[in-house]
Amino acid sequence: WLEQRKPGETVDVLGPLGRPFRPIPGRVPVLVAGGRGIAPLIFLADQAGEALPDGILLYGARDRSAIFPAEGCPYPVYRATLDGSIGHRGTVLDLLRDLLGHGAVRPEASALYACGPLPMLAALARIALDHAMPAQVSVETLFGCGTGICAGCAIPIRAEPALGEDPFGRYAFACSDGPVFEASRIDWEGVRE
Repeated sequence: WLEQRKPGETVDVLGPLGRPFRPIPGRVPVLVAGGRGIAPLIFLADQAGEALPDGILLYGARDRSAIFPAEGCPYPVYRATLDGSIGHRGTVLDLLRDLLGHGAVRPEASALYACGPLPMLAALARIALDHAMPAQVSVETLFGCGTGICAGCAIPIRAEPALGEDPFGRYAFACSDGPVFEASRIDWEGVRE
């Protein structure tokens, strides 16, 4: 339908919806992308680059053919592929663990921002917890209505007593409450692909 519109025609658009990443001043941004999760992190790097110039982007994919271009990113880009065809051999989280082990990423000075498959985000949340690092994740899920009415993008979250009882039984909607959440806020045991 959109392809058939003519220049000058008017279309109705609703967006952007949801909550974006919220860079933490004074913390070095470590952006961790898995597969197509690279798109929002390049956008974040472009937005935060001037305010937080010392960040890095870690990008992992299955193999060379699954790597999307990251040219123009204001941060150095470190790549990982499962087969080692580009960059570090292993997952992007293996690369993150390696950088943590060598002191190239310092937990006390860094903040993690990630987007990728849900199992990757769950594992990243564990790394963040183990290293006492703040982490924000952008969840990839299906958005039906985009406004929180259909509940198709419900994500289980941990209770926060200070916020009172959740009318949806401790679920948040990725389209309106997210897609970016504090990694520690998500109940990863309840997340399903």
